[in-house]
Parts: sequence; structure tokens; C-alpha cells
Amino acid sequence: MRLYHYADTVLASAWPLEELQPAGGHSSLPAATLSFDVALTPPHRAQAVEWLHHWHSDAGEPTLSLARLEQGYLLRFPWLADFVLDDQGRRAQVWPQPGVSRDTVRHLLLDQVLPHALAQQGRLVLHAAAALVGEWAVAWVGPTGAGKSTLAASFHLAGCPLLSDDGLLLNVTVQRAEVTAVGTYAGLRLWPQSLEGLFETPPPSVALESYSTKRRLLLRPQQQSASPPQAKPLAAVFVLAASEQEATVQATRISACEGCMALVSNAFLLDVADRRRSVALLDAAAACAERVPIFRLSYPRRFSALPQVHTAILDALCTIKPR
Repeated sequence: MRLYHYADTVLASAWPLEELQPAGGHSSLPAATLSFDVALTPPHRAQAVEWLHHWHSDAGEPTLSLARLEQGYLLRFPWLADFVLDDQGRRAQVWPQPGVSRDTVRHLLLDQVLPHALAQQGRLVLHAAAALVGEWAVAWVGPTGAGKSTLAASFHLAGCPLLSDDGLLLNVTVQRAEVTAVGTYAGLRLWPQSLEGLFETPPPSVALESYSTKRRLLLRPQQQSASPPQAKPLAAVFVLAASEQEATVQATRISACEGCMALVSNAFLLDVADRRRSVALLDAAAACAERVPIFRLSYPRRFSALPQVHTAILDALCTIKPR
């Protein structure tokens, strides 16, 4: 088992995960917060499967199905792979479909299964992109296609290091009454049109998975240090409202109540019928919304508007953090 950093946790993996920062050496499994391996036989084969929920693409195709097992959950990505996650979010196993590439399985693990595993552990994990502005983390949330990754990439190109593309772990520091953010890993997934719109010469990239035209960019080399990623104070969260019809760029602060619901609706949660975890998620989101300013960011969906979007975001930050 190889050890890697994933957010502020240690992951023991039977497969090499080149996107993640090595945690150094090898160790026994109990030293890890998470573990991942390959099932020799489908762990759910002998169990009756009753589906709890199905997620669908904009075209109506199923992208993920969830079922309850005796001691965990089955996450089925149709025609790609089955993952089994234990109740406590500590162990994930995969049963890939024949012919599915290891790259595809890695994408599903890093961007879907592991964030859900952290959420199952009771952590607050957002579908959010984030960058570091000075010493402060700035996050963007919104529906698929709203422009989270494009904004994060544009800030990275402007000298604000990327923290995460679509998985951000938030921690409430009670003693200091602040919220800190830790990115899961520094990688970007961009549509080809975003690559062309952001880069004069698109950098090297690899195909993301067999069913999407997105490309994955690793924007910084892997570091061999065994130290974990550092948590950064979260300055603000921006809820994206991009539109083809929008003519102006505007960042408007919203109430803590509205901000709380924006965090909840953009958080990873495996089983919405799990009352204990649902209540804990609402409590954590409320605590964050009380401590962190949340803005609604409306802007026209075109690359030429990015300088105005940057200005609106920085101006909004200046109203809450003078530095």
C-alpha cells in the first residue's frame, strides 16, 4: 500500500495515484485515515441491491446510482465501475468493468468517491474550486458548467495558486472563530473551449475519462515532502450565477441564512436519508456561513469578461479583509 495526502488525511492505496502528494514510505494500513484497494470479487454480489438514488446528466443519462449494503454503500457508475464504501467512510473498494482504463477509475476515485468518503466521516466537503489570494483561500461554488474550474484556472494564471478544482474541505476553528480550507489536490479539469480561451498555447493535458471531452492539467509538480497540505483561512465564498444574457459583473453579499443553504446544496452528502449526517452537515454549514462572507457573483459567460470578474471579486474581498 502506498501512502498519499488527500486534503488533511492520509490515504493508503493499492494503486499508484500520480495526482496526489506522496506521504512518504510505506506503512501499515491502520496508520491511514482512508484506504483504497481492488475487490477480487464484487463485494455486493451476494446481497440484494435496492437503489436509494440515481443521479443523471443534463441529457438524462444515469451517471451514478447509490444503494445501501449490509455494512456500507454501493456507488455504481454505469458501464464504468462499482465502488463499495464502508459505513464510516474509511475504506473504498472498486470493481472496474472490463475494458475500463485505470485513468478513468482514478478520476472517479479522486473526484467522486473520496470526497464522499470524507463527508461520510462527518467532514464538510464542498463541490468548490478554490485559489489562494495572498494568505487567504477564496472559493467558488455553483452547478456543473457554472465556471468554477475556469475561474480557478484564471486566478492561478494571475499568480494565485490553485488549491482545488472541485473538492474543498472546510474546518471550523472554534477557538479563533474562523474557517479554514484545505484543497483535496491541485489538479484542473477543463473543457477544450476553456483551454483555448485561457491559454494562448494550451499546456500539456491528458484525457480525463472515456465518457467526457474534459482534459486534466496538473499545474504544479508533485512534491516529495511528506508534510500534509496546509489549511488556509477562508476569506469568502462566491456562489456563481453566470449567464449568456448577463451584461454586467456584480458581487452581492447574501445573508448567512441564504449562504448556509448555498453551502448545503453544494456539499457532498452520500445518503440524504441519513438523519444524523444531514443534521451535522446543516450545523457545519451554518457555522461556516456565520463566520465567512458569502457573495452571489453574476457575470456574463464569456472569456473577455474575466478581467472584470477578477476586479469584482477582489473589490468584494477588500470590503471584508483590508489586506
